[in-house]
Amino acid sequence: MSKKSTSIKNINGTPKSRYKQKNLQCNHTKSGNSLETQIDKNEKEIEKDIVFKLINKCIEAKWYANCLSANIILSELFNKYNIQNNVKKGFKLISDSHCKYALWHCWIETNDNIYDISSCIASECFSDLKKQCEDIKEELSEVLPKNFERVDMDNQEEREALLLNEKAWKIYKENSGNFWGNVQRKCKRSEQKNVQSWDWVVSFRNSMLDNI
Repeated sequence: MSKKSTSIKNINGTPKSRYKQKNLQCNHTKSGNSLETQIDKNEKEIEKDIVFKLINKCIEAKWYANCLSANIILSELFNKYNIQNNVKKGFKLISDSHCKYALWHCWIETNDNIYDISSCIASECFSDLKKQCEDIKEELSEVLPKNFERVDMDNQEEREALLLNEKAWKIYKENSGNFWGNVQRKCKRSEQKNVQSWDWVVSFRNSMLDNI
């Protein structure tokens, strides 16, 4: 197995050269209270601008973003501007001095940075909670370290969500270009509260691609 596939990675726009032991941080910027309206020609600035706009629109829509769906949308936005990127699947690792937990997770890697949209949205929306958890470290890994405990399969609802995510991931890997049409046909989403339908997510995705 390659060194890259086994490495643990820090997230949210952190340069890849800085993976080691850092707390969660979102590396996007604000301009006053509004979105940046001009896209700079520099690729790094384009990346930051796209990420911030997507996060802002998710929060406006009160969509706290399934990690797979949100990062596929981000990947498509990067593709629109010819930014090399890959959607990655693995685990979010959450640890402190007492516990080591892991959850199924997806994120984006570009040439220089790692982005985790759903974690960025959580950081923006639940900043007070984040302040209470300053000692908690969040990292990413494509493999599950032996000393981490899975905490995303504790009940039937979580197991069903995990199976749905794995099925959607398989559909994406088989044919990323037709992902949205295929996933709408093949994956039935739960009617749970606060879970957006595929139709809603596709509509949101189309609006983002049209307007960024």
